[in-house]
Amino acid sequence: MSAQVGSPLALVATLAITAGSFFLPPIAEAQTTSQMPMMADEDHSAMHAQMMQHHMGASVMPFDLIHSLHIFTPLPDGGEQDVISTDGNARQIMLIRQHLKTEAQRRAQGDYATPARIHGASMPGLKEMATGAPSIHVVYVELPAGGRIVYTTARPELVQAIHAWLEAQAHDHKEDAMLTHQ
Repeated sequence: MSAQVGSPLALVATLAITAGSFFLPPIAEAQTTSQMPMMADEDHSAMHAQMMQHHMGASVMPFDLIHSLHIFTPLPDGGEQDVISTDGNARQIMLIRQHLKTEAQRRAQGDYATPARIHGASMPGLKEMATGAPSIHVVYVELPAGGRIVYTTARPELVQAIHAWLEAQAHDHKEDAMLTHQ
């Protein structure tokens, strides 16, 4: 039996995904898994990784990831990390700003626990930025539709680490992000 729009099974799946949980009751799973096409292991792994990435992001970012855009911009002396609301919702913008202010304060102290929790401790540039924090100037800037964290340093190896980190962020956030160059 397949889940059709409007069916109780489709409703349970929709509610589970909307609530940020990927749990389906065992009966729903038993009814749907036998009808699902087989995936190659690497396709399943990639899909699972993307689902976990989104779930982890949602667990530490208080704003709606669906209605926001991350913009990562490498600069000659560091880089910028913008998050903006794509729907102009005032509450969304407030939550983005609060989150980025807090993260900027943490990162200025060398605390990169949030991105490590979302992206993994082996994320490119992360370790170097955390250990080089005293040489990285981190500033929060309010934007009309969100906020920005600016990272600057005079140390070339930390500029490279910041660039690697921004590129990895853009890659991990996929369709919720973009990498720009000024």
